[in-house]
Amino acid sequence: HRSFGTLTYFELRQAQIGPRGAEALAAALARGAMPSVRSILLTHNQLGDEGIGALAPPLRKLVSLRLLELSNNGIGDNGLAALVAEPVSGTGEFEALEALSFRKNLVSEAGCATLALAIGIGALPAIGHPQRHALITGSAPTCERSLAMQPLSLGWNPASLQARQAVM
Repeated sequence: HRSFGTLTYFELRQAQIGPRGAEALAAALARGAMPSVRSILLTHNQLGDEGIGALAPPLRKLVSLRLLELSNNGIGDNGLAALVAEPVSGTGEFEALEALSFRKNLVSEAGCATLALAIGIGALPAIGHPQRHALITGSAPTCERSLAMQPLSLGWNPASLQARQAVM
């Protein structure tokens, strides 16, 4: 197994890796392949709920991760729920994550409610902290809160404006 211990930025855009590629990347992350990564950009890769479900556990354990870009991946409510699942107490999951881009996915009102709950229980502590400039972007006009408090947007997702505002 190979480690890229000093790697801080990982970008894999439009590679169409799908769920199988996501599983391979998840296995590498679980083995400690990128312990210092601060930014991961995985747009346009057709991950879907299955792919993000595989990636979620090792992503949550990356203590240096500050930016996670998952736009245009066909991720729906189940995938979002897997990503922001309630953390195990004291594990520091997603402790440093300040920005989550989720544009142009398949998040509905139910996904927005899940996201609001996750922020409320501290599953995304840096994003939920009012002093941080966090960004959560989704897919259709939904999940948008008062940007004066914290920039939070789930743009271009199927969820309604009312559902998006509830997250804020």
